[in-house]
Amino acid sequence: MLNRKLFIVCLIILLVPLLTFFAPHQALALAPTVTITPNSGIATGAYTDYCVGWTDPDGYTAYDFGTNTGNEIIVAFDNNYDLSKLKISATDTKSEVVVYVGTSTCSGGTQRITSTQSTDDTRDKTVIYTGLIANYTIVVIQPTNTIAAGAMSIKFRSINDNANSLNCNAGADACSVVAPAIAGNYKIAVESLVANATPPDDIVWLQTDLAYIGNGNQVNITSTVDPTISFALSDNTCNLGTLTTDALQTCGYGATVATNAVNGYSGYIQQDQAFTNGTSTITSEVDDSKINGTGALAATYGEYGIGVNTTDTLDYFDANFTGVCTTNYDGLTNDLNANGLAADTTDYVFATSAVPVDGVTTGKTDFCHGVRIKFDTPPGSYTQTVTLTIVGNF
Repeated sequence: MLNRKLFIVCLIILLVPLLTFFAPHQALALAPTVTITPNSGIATGAYTDYCVGWTDPDGYTAYDFGTNTGNEIIVAFDNNYDLSKLKISATDTKSEVVVYVGTSTCSGGTQRITSTQSTDDTRDKTVIYTGLIANYTIVVIQPTNTIAAGAMSIKFRSINDNANSLNCNAGADACSVVAPAIAGNYKIAVESLVANATPPDDIVWLQTDLAYIGNGNQVNITSTVDPTISFALSDNTCNLGTLTTDALQTCGYGATVATNAVNGYSGYIQQDQAFTNGTSTITSEVDDSKINGTGALAATYGEYGIGVNTTDTLDYFDANFTGVCTTNYDGLTNDLNANGLAADTTDYVFATSAVPVDGVTTGKTDFCHGVRIKFDTPPGSYTQTVTLTIVGNF
């Protein structure tokens, strides 16, 4: 049975204002588009790199974060995230929180390491607060100098970036942001706060993104394709008629196979007995793989065999017969490519295919039973029954 599964991840992105963090006097400007990645496909409890980035909207100008004390960029994580492993360096050039100026993707631009204290213009002061805002753990970044209008991003490094991360540098300790332990939608909010503006303490912009943790928002779409195989014969009788000395006489029928088996099929043929009248047997053609249309017959009482012509691959039989299998094969002159079956009640493979067959352009086999008797062939009713079997290679 073949099962096909498509997994479609449905993402829900909700841009809504977060609870007001600070002063009641607010002047929300045109907000940039904030992108938080990844926002889906995150395993519960996983350590993951997060990038919070945005591009500059029309009318958004530069803010001198270094001049006015209290100017801040704030990233607020739902309290279900664990930020306890997040490390901010005081003196080292490594830190789990990095500011990228001029890019919204946490790649390229001008990289600025954060620290717990601002000692120069290349490191931005960053503090993590727990409990300051209900239901959120916030990371407050206070740039040390003017950041021009334009794209900006903040990366929260994880163990995946241990070459640059302070806490993961030795590779012995987990670090950075840990995803919630229970699957669901969780808010990550970003805002820009400019102190001493008019009115005081303006939230310049504020946006919230939803990150989905776990697989609860996935829809598993399933379907089943059943194995199929069919086999049909064009006729269940093959009458060679009344045999005439030194005349090659034939009868034929067709077999059609159709299957969706990945590895195709194998077709088998089996005889119940030699071509006999009960006491005398016409020799089965097993020496030169053909019944002569003309010329002498060396075999006892004549020759009998089965010709096969298939769209697929021959196996036991040496060559496809040619021409049309009529009562008198090609006016009694052409040889018939044919083989006799060497033993009774033994399966011989007449055709195979390594791929599915449709029963139209593939999976088709014609059989031509031929006999030519000699002058001394004993009279009687000569019979044989063959059984065809198809096995699908699923």
